[in-house]
Parts: sequence; structure tokens; C-alpha cells
Amino acid sequence: MSGFRLFLKLAALLGLAGGPFAARAQAPLLRDLVIRTDTARAALSRQTVLVQNEPHLYFAYRQDDETAELLVYPQTWRPQTPLRLRRSADFTLLDSLTAVGNQYYRTKVRFRDLTAARFLQLTFVQANDSAGRPPRSQTVSLLPVTRTTLELKATDPELFIGEEKVFDLTSNNPKNVRVSGEWTRGQDIDYRLVQEQGQLRLRVVANALGARVLTVRAQTERPFLTDNNRRLSYALAPLRQEFVVKASRLRFLSVDKKEGA
Repeated sequence: MSGFRLFLKLAALLGLAGGPFAARAQAPLLRDLVIRTDTARAALSRQTVLVQNEPHLYFAYRQDDETAELLVYPQTWRPQTPLRLRRSADFTLLDSLTAVGNQYYRTKVRFRDLTAARFLQLTFVQANDSAGRPPRSQTVSLLPVTRTTLELKATDPELFIGEEKVFDLTSNNPKNVRVSGEWTRGQDIDYRLVQEQGQLRLRVVANALGARVLTVRAQTERPFLTDNNRRLSYALAPLRQEFVVKASRLRFLSVDKKEGA
């Protein structure tokens, strides 16, 4: 028997015998997890969505420092080895994880900067018990979602070729609107979104004369759900604004100066 075939046979025997080389998938620690806020409720058994092929429990929030109640349902109730929630920089644990009626655990957390937080997770652990069962853990990835509005009200819809003009934008959550220092290129009216002194602003420069329509396609930092909560979207509804674009005022100023000379 060749060395390679012998290796395969030994590996198979070790696997069947449950040896150290056998692959053992850890059973889930939780049966369910519920996140409750003042305005919404989300359950791991129902509100999950794939993000980069990984399941995430999504929940709606309104404030960056949202307070939430967690209801944690273990697969098996073990009073001698209660569950514990691992601390994280992404939230403050307001209450200890407390058993309720030998059915579930309850606690409260206050999240920190939900809009900016990345890789938000809750990790639950259970120590080894007197029966010799090893410690277990389960990490639940979270996806905060929120509705974001964005409006442009141009009271003076007049532009001049080559001249930059700035408009204030209104939003229920300006921090969640993605900004960029890059200008769009090649449009009748190019633009960029910026945050300046806490104000969300739209900077525009016109490139073509006449009646022109500006279309702003903005993105969010945190997504929202569409299609009956089945699809994630970061794209806000396009903003459209009509402008009348005139020749540069600098040209007329130079002509006036020549005539007045």
C-alpha cells in the first residue's frame, strides 16, 4: 500500500472514531435572539439577511445611541452554566444578563454610534459545566438599518457656466448620507456632496448652457430594506432639480470694463 493511500485510510479511521482530526461543527448555542427598541422588534429566527454570504440579524434604529432590550433564548437550559454576553466597545451593557422563568435571558444595552460602527456583533458564551461539557460560544452579526431622507430646495435655480454654487440639503439623518470629495465628471451639471460644519451641502458647477436637469444619486452609510424587507439598498431616491444655465458672469464683467474704459 502506497504512503498516500495509507494516509487516507488512517485519516478516515480517525474521523469515524471521532479522533482529534474529525470535523465537529458546534451546535448553535441560541434558539433565538430578539432585539426590542421603543419602535421596533427583530428576531434572529425571522429578520436575517445575507451580507457577503454571512447571515446578519437586522434591526431598525432611529438614534446612534439607541437603547435596546435583548431577549436571549438558549437551545438548552442549563442553570448551572448561565449564558454571558461578552463586552464590546460598540455598546454599553446596562443590565446583567438575567434569567427569566427558566425560559430565556434578558438584558439591556446602549449602542454607540450605530451609523459609524462596523462589524457589529453580539457574542454569547457559556462556560464548561460539571458534566464535562466544553465551553461554547455563538456570535450573532448585527446589521442596523434606518430610513434616511434627503431633500434639495433650490430657491434660486440659476447657474452660470464654470461658477460653483452651494446649496444646503435637508435630511433626517445627515450623518448617514455618504459624502465624497470627488466631483462627478462629464455631466451637464457636475456635483459633489460634502459635510461642512455639521451641514450637509451640495456643490455644483454647470458645464452646458440652457435649461438643464441636475440628478443627484446619493448613497447611505447604513442601508434600508426594500421589497418587503427582502433586499438591502444603499441608494437613496435620486434628487432632480431644474436649472437655467447662463453664460459666465465673468465674461459680461470683462465686457463692461472694456466699454467703461
